[in-house]
Amino acid sequence: MFSFLSIVLFLILVPILIKIVPTFYLRYKRKVTNVREKYNCEYALVTGASTGVGFAVCDLLASQGIKVILVSRSEERLEIAKKKLLEKHPNGSFIVQPIDLGQDGSVVSETLEREFGDYNISMVFNNAGYNVPWRLEEVEWSKAQTMLNCNVVAYAAVSHWFLNKWKTQRKGNERAAVVFTSSGASYLPTGLYTELYSSAKSFVSMFAQSFGIRARKFGIDIIDIQTGPVKSEFLKRAGFESLKESMSSAQDPIIVAKMMLNGIGKFYSIDQHWSVCIMQLVSQYLGANALCLLSRFMPQDLHRKKDKQKEN
Repeated sequence: MFSFLSIVLFLILVPILIKIVPTFYLRYKRKVTNVREKYNCEYALVTGASTGVGFAVCDLLASQGIKVILVSRSEERLEIAKKKLLEKHPNGSFIVQPIDLGQDGSVVSETLEREFGDYNISMVFNNAGYNVPWRLEEVEWSKAQTMLNCNVVAYAAVSHWFLNKWKTQRKGNERAAVVFTSSGASYLPTGLYTELYSSAKSFVSMFAQSFGIRARKFGIDIIDIQTGPVKSEFLKRAGFESLKESMSSAQDPIIVAKMMLNGIGKFYSIDQHWSVCIMQLVSQYLGANALCLLSRFMPQDLHRKKDKQKEN
């Protein structure tokens, strides 16, 4: 008979192993999966492609001979990204398509239909996003709405358009893939002015996982990746010191990009960084009430108190 202690340890350790094994496997897998062969991929579309993880994904895709469609709001920044990619991949094919993903989802869908309705796109990377680093009651609602459109509505609109396109146009055993960039922020409530951002990322993760169950029936692989701190424009533009300080421990975007390509078709969801694994496990074991209580005493929350002192 198993002792009570051994049963408790089993119940604790098994979820931990289930959580961390995929993370370490993908993080330290040396060879990057050839997704061009896996999905017979001619074109891939990447949102948020001008910097950070999106740019790193474009770099990896181009190294495999895939034609990459770069999507972001700023055409100028996309052209700069394209120039950098061409310097590294002189024979690569890159299409710049400025789309403001902060618009209504129907506008995003109409743009995709108009510009790429005839393209053979097999992979989509829903990566664009940004944060509004203010208290909810202080931010202009137009800015909050734009952020929600970009971080929530655009993910659903892009996925909706491609799912319908693939269901009607793909033949036989042809496969496709959609990758969602989420965040460890989706697991924990914090005092870091991130009510909207954390909530948006929670939607992205749950949407990707729910969508992924059914999409497999149509030959479409879905994966979401909860990232840890990444060296990117996102952190550089942060409006509060706690995120700026995390730059020192942030990881290179290429690490995240490699884990994305290695995880597609193998997993539904990846906790990309050790810190994210811890956040998910803490969330799982403590529950919402305890987390909300503890979040009030997080060190990061001190920045809010300092801000209040400055205002006074």
